[in-house]
Amino acid sequence: MLAVHDVIQSIADAADPWRTVYSKSTVVSAAVIFTHIAALLVGGGLAVAADRATLRFVRMASPDHGDYERWLADLRGTHQPVIIALVVLWVTGVMLAAADVETFAESPKFWIKIGVVTVLMLNGAWLYRTERVLERDAAPAAQSHLLGQLRVASIVSIVLWLATVLAGVVLQVAA
Repeated sequence: MLAVHDVIQSIADAADPWRTVYSKSTVVSAAVIFTHIAALLVGGGLAVAADRATLRFVRMASPDHGDYERWLADLRGTHQPVIIALVVLWVTGVMLAAADVETFAESPKFWIKIGVVTVLMLNGAWLYRTERVLERDAAPAAQSHLLGQLRVASIVSIVLWLATVLAGVVLQVAA
């Protein structure tokens, strides 16, 4: 049976060519870090703006409000760029971790960040599913409940995007 250390070492050995490229090229390392931060900025910025719009809409309106369809269309238009940003964030995150497997694999701070990002993505899936139910013209009684769910999920989303930034900063400072 392989020990965890052996698995980590095997992954580190497989990632060694990438570690060499990453550590010897400031252009490559800067490009990966920039892309990671840019994906966080774009994805998080769009998501937080959509969360803010949702909180404003839920507080002041009802499904018969004139801006309901526009608000739902705006939310729908936010998903694709946020998902793309999250994919870029994951890919560049893997690239960053692969540049120093031993350090990150054994860092509780790294696994906390992975956990926060995973919960962020699960919350995003909950937001997406709830919005889709609303789009199918849920019954008025259900709409109130669904808008309440969106309110909670939007607040959680904002907190998780900020927690993701904090976890990244802590990870960077600790590494």
